[in-house]
Amino acid sequence: MDDREYELRVAELKQRKWEAEYQAKGDLEAQGFKGIVFINGGAAVALGALLQALVNKPEASAFLPFVLTGIAFNIGGVALASVIFWVRYMQGLYEKRHNKFFRDNPWWPWRWYLATASLACFVIGLGIVTWGGFTRLNLNPPPSLHVSASALVLWWGLS
Repeated sequence: MDDREYELRVAELKQRKWEAEYQAKGDLEAQGFKGIVFINGGAAVALGALLQALVNKPEASAFLPFVLTGIAFNIGGVALASVIFWVRYMQGLYEKRHNKFFRDNPWWPWRWYLATASLACFVIGLGIVTWGGFTRLNLNPPPSLHVSASALVLWWGLS
């Protein structure tokens, strides 16, 4: 094997390694983006169930707009995360046509912008619901953590 053939084989192996790493990273990203869709969708469904449980309770009427706002944010998060798959498709077309990858590709940053916006929708939506729960519901204070020594003795069975 001469030097030229050796260099070609090394270049081919490097190319195959790069392709395998690129494919693995792409698969990992795709699974992560699906996860973003699922957490937003799951939160929207859970908030919908909470809304259904509270809709006929007059003491929770001031809390319902917070739940509806949380649902709206999570639906927005699902929509944003779902657009990521189209952006990835457009990124792939651009790579094939122009042979430009990653930062040279104008579609590359948009999938991260959308993923960040989708996660922000999840956090903001649930934050609004949590804030509404603390400010609009009359919650009983948590039970005291003070426990007498005699109660501990009875609980542990140390008589």
